[in-house]
Amino acid sequence: MAAIANTLSVFEAQAYAKMVAPFRVREVGSKAWMRQHNIVEQLNIQAHQNALTKHDEFVVEAILGYDLVRVGTRVRVGLR
Repeated sequence: MAAIANTLSVFEAQAYAKMVAPFRVREVGSKAWMRQHNIVEQLNIQAHQNALTKHDEFVVEAILGYDLVRVGTRVRVGLR
């Protein structure tokens, strides 16, 4: 298997994770929401690459460190 280069560095992943915040339903599709959607996609891709290569799970650590599981849950349930 060929080596897969990191999409994000550890520092970029931490900075991106820190920027993620909940949005109201009416804000979905806005410019700010689209920017965040792109950030979440990049974090997702990097997390998958790390899992595939059994590499350091710095994205997972950033997600847990900034309590993004709760942010995602609040958005899905509509608690914000």
